[in-house]
Amino acid sequence: MPGLLPKRSHRRRAPGSSRRPPSVMHLGFRLFALLSILLLLEWLWSRFTSAEKIGAHVRVVYEQVTFPLSTEHSNHVEVSVSGSVPMPLQLPPATLTTASTSTSDPSPRPSSRTKAIVAAALKHDDVSWMHDFFPEWQRHIFVMDDPTASLTVAKNKGNEGSAYLTYIINNYKDLPDNIVFVHGPRYQWHNEDMMYDHVPVLKKLEMNYVDETGYASLRCTWEPGCPVNIRPGVNKDDGLFGYERSYAEAWETFWPGEPIPEKIGAPCCAQFAVSKIQVLQRSMEEYERIRQWLWETPLDGTKSGRIMEYMWHILFGQNPVACPTAEECFCKKFGLCDLDCQEEGACENRFWQPWPLAVLPKGWPKMGQGTEGWPIDRWWEKSWIPSQAPPPAPPPAQAGFMQAANDKPSGTW
Repeated sequence: MPGLLPKRSHRRRAPGSSRRPPSVMHLGFRLFALLSILLLLEWLWSRFTSAEKIGAHVRVVYEQVTFPLSTEHSNHVEVSVSGSVPMPLQLPPATLTTASTSTSDPSPRPSSRTKAIVAAALKHDDVSWMHDFFPEWQRHIFVMDDPTASLTVAKNKGNEGSAYLTYIINNYKDLPDNIVFVHGPRYQWHNEDMMYDHVPVLKKLEMNYVDETGYASLRCTWEPGCPVNIRPGVNKDDGLFGYERSYAEAWETFWPGEPIPEKIGAPCCAQFAVSKIQVLQRSMEEYERIRQWLWETPLDGTKSGRIMEYMWHILFGQNPVACPTAEECFCKKFGLCDLDCQEEGACENRFWQPWPLAVLPKGWPKMGQGTEGWPIDRWWEKSWIPSQAPPPAPPPAQAGFMQAANDKPSGTW
């Protein structure tokens, strides 16, 4: 790559002089630069692509659509979802069943349904959105990096995994009907919303669908994670940023004697909803064993967290590859059934990611709209082409739902 390696001198040598060999430091610098490039390329490959499908869903909008999530922050009203849910085809233990096959009591009626948000947050995160928009929900906010917090974890390892498992273990005998597991900040690049907002996603989530399936990822867009993210194997090599072997070894710890799947795929990014019935399909001892692995594994927190990220859906009764089409997902999970979905894993004007390493601007959405490739509010209704220069502010009548009252900027996970 130009500019990374030292330039070769083209000065003419004096007659009779011999060419001096490059110094050890010079060779070392070249080797270091080349290795850095290779490491970066491998990291990009493993982080932002799937094993069978590569491509970024950067959507430049040229026509108006009218299917955003609701702009109102009213109390959620559940709507029943018709149709049957297929049985998982490959399940580890016999206890991995879906709620639709359970002989337990039927799902609670919406008026009596109890719901909880379990959030893994950091000290600097603004989590007021949970109190402002979901006062009727139970709220369990783990402050991962503050051992003095009223709700925290004994060991902060595995990203959000420690918080999720600790909640299940501590509340196993008194779980609400539905539980949503999320990261603390309101706005995150991977939230399934056109402006990356948690609030409309949770407001539109069909809890009856969660009851029927037992588990529901909060994402519908396939990339990253689908259709295949990991091909595990105990004889494979993780490399510098992979986790094929580590995933297989974790599987053998979680479910000894069960065959390791050839392929693992699910939408990223460890945010999902589950039913109480599905959680109770596994014993508390099983959750404790998995948390113990998370705390004691020699793997670093990033890699162990990534393994759990693609283990949750299996833990809660789904197939190793759990990638419903985006069209089916948006319709059944969020009630959005009129979207234009030309691809299996994406619908038009639903998700915008400017480039794989992009970081949501600090103070979003009040700050950063239209900069560095990030969209402007209501981009899905405008013929807007991204540029480095901020676009004109939209008139008040077109302000999006993300400019709601009590809107506060927050950090990123």
